[in-house]
Amino acid sequence: SGDDKNVPQPRLFSAITIVADFMMVFGGMSDKAMEKTDQIWGDFDDFWGVRIVLQGESGQFRWRSLDIAGEEKPQARAGCSMILDEPYIYIFAGANIDAGELSDMWKYNLQRASPDRSTAYGDNILTATANEDSNIEIDARTLFNTPIPECSSDFVVEFQSLQTTAFILGNVIKSQKPDRCRFTVQFNLRTIGLFKMTISTQGRSISGSPSELNVLPG
Repeated sequence: SGDDKNVPQPRLFSAITIVADFMMVFGGMSDKAMEKTDQIWGDFDDFWGVRIVLQGESGQFRWRSLDIAGEEKPQARAGCSMILDEPYIYIFAGANIDAGELSDMWKYNLQRASPDRSTAYGDNILTATANEDSNIEIDARTLFNTPIPECSSDFVVEFQSLQTTAFILGNVIKSQKPDRCRFTVQFNLRTIGLFKMTISTQGRSISGSPSELNVLPG
């Protein structure tokens, strides 16, 4: 789920393959292209990955638009084949709305996929009790669980009261895992109310981190 900027546009005849617990989607044919031709000719050249984040009996779908990491990328197409031979994805043939049928092959290196920055997984809005020691555990992972560059530096956790201009810093305990960076935020807030929560490292925020903390009376 998410806004229109963070999910693929509706399409038909995309290529799909599974990588670990991700579904990868490439290309496809839009409604606009279908109005021009009755052939399977594609006009999308974007690459997407979606991961299902399980939370109890429910789940979250988090789409990520992927880059070819500066490499020349395939032109738009639909009806192509896509197979996985880790760490590579191969894309073959298909048809383009302007060029017609295609017979080229492309090799895409998943280890060079971007964004390579880490993303946190968990609830977006959290609760705590005033005047009690509390902690939040968060896992940060890159898209394909590759080594996390941010894990080598310190995390900064900042709580900003939405009722005042006060800023409070939380203490962070960090542990490096093979495929993720797990960090525990320790804090004790004495003021009730809503706080904006920002988690960052190397001067940039961690995507998907909790954004609000609701501190309740003890």
